[in-house]
Amino acid sequence: MAPNTQGKLTFKGSPLRKEVRAKLMPKANKSPQLVLEAFGFPPTGVEAYSYTRVIHGVQQVEAYINPFRQFIEGTTDNNIIKEILEKGNFMACYYQRINSHVNERKMGSDNCPRYWMIRNLERGQASSKASRLEGLELLKEFFKNAAVSKYPPQDITLRDRTGNPPASMDQFFLDRDIICLLEQIIDKDLLTPTFATKFPNYASVIFSGPAYPAEAVDQFGFSPNGNYESYAPDLVPPNMYRSIAGNNYAGNESTGNNKSNDKNDIGEKRLTRGGSKKKCRFCHN
Repeated sequence: MAPNTQGKLTFKGSPLRKEVRAKLMPKANKSPQLVLEAFGFPPTGVEAYSYTRVIHGVQQVEAYINPFRQFIEGTTDNNIIKEILEKGNFMACYYQRINSHVNERKMGSDNCPRYWMIRNLERGQASSKASRLEGLELLKEFFKNAAVSKYPPQDITLRDRTGNPPASMDQFFLDRDIICLLEQIIDKDLLTPTFATKFPNYASVIFSGPAYPAEAVDQFGFSPNGNYESYAPDLVPPNMYRSIAGNNYAGNESTGNNKSNDKNDIGEKRLTRGGSKKKCRFCHN
């Protein structure tokens, strides 16, 4: 016997309405994903890391990096923060850039700036897959530490997105930050109007050209007519490193047998200074 439905109003939901609502309404159990990504710029020792909160698989916003920024600004007394980040030679926090053609800050889905956490390897080491994994693990340890955050995440996805060959820095950093970075990590005696010509492999991962910022042209010798070599993954410039502040760096420093008395000889000049935190004249962080 059919049920008696007399006196009752029944409505059948529209399949189209259900389909639209399924697309517009996020599932309640779909929690945001936290992602740490690394980009390296070999043969330099510079590495950039981003920390992203991915919402509903689409929207990307800056995750909570205030403890990192406080470390860079020198405004934290938390020894655990200092210990972890100093161990990894993290040295700066820069705005992300839209792309190499648009020298403007990149914004997240929430219309707030995105940031890079910058690391520079010690001892003149070039960024590598192993070093970037180390950096990712250090940052994961940092952000999951209860002494760093009141509400540490349960898990963070790690990704190394360095290309082969790697992209140039001007696809990631604002021009003024690149100039600041060069002044912090490269020996001032080498950072001259002949720099781009003498070290074309380094120049090739700094500015992509053919247009260059005025300071890069005037101070570092970048030129639209420059023939900068393509990326050489195993490049280790011979005899380019020297000891800094009495510390002898292994691997590429000059030895007592090949020292030169010529002040113009770059054999004793260390091309990159690892982990420098000198105040940048453009610093906005």
